[in-house]
Amino acid sequence: GYTAGIFHLMTHDSFKALVFLGAAPVSDQYADERFTIAGTTSLAAGEELRYSIFALLPLTGNITSAKLVSGTVRVSGGSCGTNTWSVDGLIQVPGDYFIGISNGANTVSAVRRFTILAKERPTTAATLPEKTTAPGITTG
Repeated sequence: GYTAGIFHLMTHDSFKALVFLGAAPVSDQYADERFTIAGTTSLAAGEELRYSIFALLPLTGNITSAKLVSGTVRVSGGSCGTNTWSVDGLIQVPGDYFIGISNGANTVSAVRRFTILAKERPTTAATLPEKTTAPGITTG
């Protein structure tokens, strides 16, 4: 009884320590441009992960209660016991956002903050022809 219980607790905690789910850093992205958020995990290939993207409210630093996007993604096979996952996105409104991702049992999770920048408009310099006299105006 007692020995089996201790063995169970020790192996259970050791197993949980080996399970991980991480999200790679996300560089700044631009509004209306596709981007990918990816990470690594020790979870089995094919396991379903759930993700949600939330906006960070300006000036308050609070996360909105409404999810902008929610969905699922499957873990892809990797190498050396490290598998991968990725989520493709496109956000139209500049601002700060969070992605939260977890396995179905909510035993492992990861959160990553990222920023969507205003889409840069190309700057073009217009050269107007120089006029020496204004049309339709006479002086004298």
